[in-house]
Amino acid sequence: MSEILIEYDELKETFESYALSLQSLLNTLVRDAGISVHTLESRVKNRKSLDAKIVKKDKYKSIDDITDVVGIRIISHYANDVDKIAEIVEEEFLVDKENSIDKRATLEPDRFGYLSLHYIINLNDKRTKLKEYAPYKKIKAEIQIRSILQHAWAEIEHDIGYKSSNGLPNEVRRYFSRLAGLLELADDEFVKIRKSITARQEEVADAIKDGHSDVSLDVVSLAEFLNQSTEIADIAQAYKKEYNITISKNSDKNILPQLIKLLKSVEISTIKSLSNALILHKNDIIKRPKAYSIYFLEHYKENIMSRDALISFLVHVIIAKSNSTQLEGMYWNTIDTLSAKNRPDSFFDDLRKTLSS
Repeated sequence: MSEILIEYDELKETFESYALSLQSLLNTLVRDAGISVHTLESRVKNRKSLDAKIVKKDKYKSIDDITDVVGIRIISHYANDVDKIAEIVEEEFLVDKENSIDKRATLEPDRFGYLSLHYIINLNDKRTKLKEYAPYKKIKAEIQIRSILQHAWAEIEHDIGYKSSNGLPNEVRRYFSRLAGLLELADDEFVKIRKSITARQEEVADAIKDGHSDVSLDVVSLAEFLNQSTEIADIAQAYKKEYNITISKNSDKNILPQLIKLLKSVEISTIKSLSNALILHKNDIIKRPKAYSIYFLEHYKENIMSRDALISFLVHVIIAKSNSTQLEGMYWNTIDTLSAKNRPDSFFDDLRKTLSS
């Protein structure tokens, strides 16, 4: 049996605990930097893979010579977050520059393929002085960073079984080249989309702050309004006092397109008109939960209510007070959650009674 495999067997538990510790540390560092990632996973190279690597390379003298026994893979949503995560790694760890490689930079201009950023690291002295990290002082680890589209390329390329264009038919090479270009373009476009959304959020936040709230409603402006609105905050505070219901600071972005459609049906199409409607109907929105059953109220005393629910309640109030069967029909057609025969015909009638009490 190889001496290296004997060392591996003796240190396997240490490798496994280090992998988990390193994963937890990187999770914290990435989260604290405000970066959302698709996955951040750790692994320890299994014995079979290690044995194959030892035989193939035929150069290792000890387990310390093998730099990727412990590995971390970080898959970001966006290509530009790869470099942000790389900055964190370089700041927080001792990087083995000689064995680390930015494989993205090694790609020939006329070659196809998506490659990762690979770091070989050790914990720095600041961390190894801490008791929980001391056992891992001499252990190297590999950190791979790539975007989700780069990862998709790598996985499909691995499944196909060809990592080089050499020897492939020209037609197949053209397919790979076209696809690589499309993925690179898609990565760039997703970054642009995120930047555009961020710019829109900042525009809406500034408009609300400066009192210029005639911004048109879309999913971005509505989400920002829900976060910034003093009217929403006042109603949330009243719900806590009146019903002991806590309103979340977050909203369900999946429901926002439906809410915008409902708001526009009651002639609310700007932040200004939404703000005015909340002020006008504030007391009725606060009354709204009384039309629900006791089970509804008990449920939300134990579970946080999403912030966007208050916009739904505003729509309920406006439609109920309009006494318009056309608006009521539009509401049920828009939410489309119940079959026609099961729709509660008394829904708006019961609400009207509650609001008039």
